[in-house]
Amino acid sequence: MKRIILIAAVGSLITSNPAVGKDSQLRVLKPSTPWNLNYGTNSCRLARVFGSGDEQVAFYIEKYGISSDFTLLIAGKSISSVLDPSAKLRFSNGGGATNLTGGDFGTFGPSLFSTSATLNPATFAKQEDRAKLRRLMRSTYSKDAESLPDDEDLAPAALHQITWVELLRGKRTVRLMTGPWDATMAAMDKCVDDLVRTWGVDPAELKSIKSGPTPSDNFRISVVRRIIDHYPHAAVSNHTEANLSARLTIDTKGHVEACELTDITDAKDFDDYPCEVFKKYGQFSPAVDANGNAVKSIYRTKILYRFG
Repeated sequence: MKRIILIAAVGSLITSNPAVGKDSQLRVLKPSTPWNLNYGTNSCRLARVFGSGDEQVAFYIEKYGISSDFTLLIAGKSISSVLDPSAKLRFSNGGGATNLTGGDFGTFGPSLFSTSATLNPATFAKQEDRAKLRRLMRSTYSKDAESLPDDEDLAPAALHQITWVELLRGKRTVRLMTGPWDATMAAMDKCVDDLVRTWGVDPAELKSIKSGPTPSDNFRISVVRRIIDHYPHAAVSNHTEANLSARLTIDTKGHVEACELTDITDAKDFDDYPCEVFKKYGQFSPAVDANGNAVKSIYRTKILYRFG
């Protein structure tokens, strides 16, 4: 299923820049490639390169299913001074990312990664500013809407307001001039819809979910403990730590219908045992839609293998 799509930049670049102190060091980078959409087997990734030559900076956003949240990465040797977990990352509409983690991204070098990026400005706004922000977003998204949930409905309204991504650390600021996100995220959403269909799940049903699947009270004992106890012998001998991520398809009865190990870092000797455990012992309260009807859904979980 893996394929690559290039998305040409569309729309005009219009942005209102926030006030920057006279002592601030603002660096602005323009795109040097179109958006690149990667259809993977477990995720959809949008990537773009900014700057040229030794100043190239990589930027990507990735979604693993139908959600308003996504992962995000910025990497580049030329901006290593701001690629620190203490930095702040924000979009021009007020959204941004938290839980920043430093790392390395191949030839681009130093990187900063977040698994909890959101387009929703309300996530980062002060409490007293949220009412004003929600009124603005409501008028943009749907003038007739009487109320909007914080996450899912505010996020689409925020797309056309994003024209740059900014990373701030101390007095240093790096701004990537991404341009409007409307067309790029529309392509991303189509990719995600196609992706979940390959998992045997109806994207329309996923979007109708009001309450997601909930693991049983004994999930940690009946499932997680069994998987942790089955750590590969070679990894134990070498004291190799690892992260194991799994995607579970939960049916309308709360049973694990399907399981896929989506990411295993470091330790390479895992077999299918984790999925066997999930299917045999995993029990959930099924997801329900707005009418209270049980619907098939996706549940993601991560198990961290660490030595004390």
